[in-house]
Amino acid sequence: MFLEYSEDGLISVLNQKGEEIRQISVVGRPEISGITFSKLNNRKIYLTDNTVSPFCVAIEVPDEEVEKDEGF
Repeated sequence: MFLEYSEDGLISVLNQKGEEIRQISVVGRPEISGITFSKLNNRKIYLTDNTVSPFCVAIEVPDEEVEKDEGF
């Protein structure tokens, strides 16, 4: 049984100690099934979602979302 359902997916960002430092909401993609990082752009992540059918989404993480003192 689900106690809560969201229309959006959620990516938790962890620091090197494994502590959650932020969350990134992925609007309209609640069934995130995979994630990978771009080799060419350290601000871009790719994720797959199976909400309706397999789908690939590229997300650009803005500079202000990245904390330099957190090891990124």
